[in-house]
Amino acid sequence: MIALRGSLASTSKCFLLILATIKCEALHTSAKQRVLFIRHGVTKMNEWLAKPGCEWGAIGFKDAGLYDTRLTTRGALQARKLGDYFSLNDPGVELLVCSPLTRALETARHVFSDQNVSPGMQKTVSALCAERVYLSSDIGRSPSELSKEFDFADISGLGDPWWFTPGDSRVVDEWRPAGTYCCPGEPLEVFHSRLGRFKAWLGGRPEKTIAVVSHWGVIAALTGRSVRNCEVVEIDLKELLSMPLALEEEA
Repeated sequence: MIALRGSLASTSKCFLLILATIKCEALHTSAKQRVLFIRHGVTKMNEWLAKPGCEWGAIGFKDAGLYDTRLTTRGALQARKLGDYFSLNDPGVELLVCSPLTRALETARHVFSDQNVSPGMQKTVSALCAERVYLSSDIGRSPSELSKEFDFADISGLGDPWWFTPGDSRVVDEWRPAGTYCCPGEPLEVFHSRLGRFKAWLGGRPEKTIAVVSHWGVIAALTGRSVRNCEVVEIDLKELLSMPLALEEEA
């Protein structure tokens, strides 16, 4: 289902998905640990991929060169609407983990604005939950650049670069559909390796409710769900840790 990377959901459909996914009566009643996976809002790259002839895998496909793509006006509105929902139905998030890609950071800033932050909630950034490098949009920015724009979360643990790079001596086999690309794609074994480390890290956390603002490829691999922009997937942490990583065609 790689082709779904470019699909767009309307704000109204997205909000209905949120209401269907998060059950208000269960927000504070469970003693189990749970993870709320949140996909970022619609981006400039999402809109590019939705144009006829620009779809992932289309004949003559060409990467648009939208490095570290940002949210569109529509994407920011989606994130603010989710934040409004959380302000009325506090999910009790104790730990916010965010991908270092700008679209995820922008989404997290809108969703978890000051009125939606629970007392004592920790906020951190982890490259382990960054998107698999498919396109230029999945190439990030340096920690020094990010820290100038995003000061709400701890970025100190990021390397530079923190995204996938093949290295001088490594030859990466092309696994993506035929087309013209701006960067090497991240091999599946590399992607799955870091997601395994991310799962292990989550498994060592004490918080009851963890929110992860991330991406289609990450959420699909971890949960087997293909999610739309700003959709929320709730999963029991023990269940997450016991699940094998899904291949994209299984999502």
